[in-house]
Amino acid sequence: MDKLFLILAIIAVIYFFFNKKILDAFKNPNIIEPLKKIAIPVIVVALLFFGIKQCMKNSVPNKLSIEENAYYTSQNYIKDYLKSPSTAKFPYYPSAEIIVVTMPQDKNLYAVKSWVDAKNAFGVPIRMQYLMHLKYLETHWKLESLVIDGDKVY
Repeated sequence: MDKLFLILAIIAVIYFFFNKKILDAFKNPNIIEPLKKIAIPVIVVALLFFGIKQCMKNSVPNKLSIEENAYYTSQNYIKDYLKSPSTAKFPYYPSAEIIVVTMPQDKNLYAVKSWVDAKNAFGVPIRMQYLMHLKYLETHWKLESLVIDGDKVY
């Protein structure tokens, strides 16, 4: 539907700009002033509508399992401890290299064990193993502990 609308809009713009009668009408100030008052708000509303629609289309619905959510949240937390977070590469979920489990003592506490490849302070790519404990608090996640390559960093 969006593609059809876009095609029709392009055809209308081409017709509008290449139609001699319409172009001549724009030379008349009695016609152009009322059109400006109508056209500008219509264009603004249309741009806002399609901009918001595009943003909604690009947003990811939260249909992940709680375990997937814990894993992707762990990626965000671990990046805070990397020297070069933009170079971080993680295994794809699900993978045998990713373990996400609920802790028996607290059903809202999750342990995530995985790895990340990222460049160190010298620009050399290295693989780091991490174990993270995250607590789910109904609206957000809280980092409880983080161990990277055997060293407790949080």
